[in-house]
Amino acid sequence: MLLAPQGSAAVEIASFPQSFERGCTASTAAYSMRPDGQIAVVNRCCKASLDGPEKVARGRARVVDRRSNAKLKVSFF
Repeated sequence: MLLAPQGSAAVEIASFPQSFERGCTASTAAYSMRPDGQIAVVNRCCKASLDGPEKVARGRARVVDRRSNAKLKVSFF
């Protein structure tokens, strides 16, 4: 994954559902570089329907596979 300094949106091919995504629709993830070299992650979704309240989860990620940069280990806090 190549990230521009201002950030990037990415398309997930596959992922394991996170607990905060239960009951969500229209999930998105935004990625940006942090000053410490890790990656900031902001996930958003709408609860129950597209008109439902927005839910936001913030986390950080690191690249797991340096050869392809295609796999991240994400921790939410």
